[in-house]
Amino acid sequence: MDILMATSMIMGIVTIVKTIVILIIIVVMITLIIAVLFTEVAMGTLTDHR
Repeated sequence: MDILMATSMIMGIVTIVKTIVILIIIVVMITLIIAVLFTEVAMGTLTDHR
């Protein structure tokens, strides 16, 4: 029973870590996309003003 409990706990921790890592990756990708869009808009406005 102890081994089964330990394995189930480890599996639960692994799934939680996987979900956290996936969420972090999604947030990083979204922030990168937003930064790229902002730089594109800033460059466009700078070129338009010039």
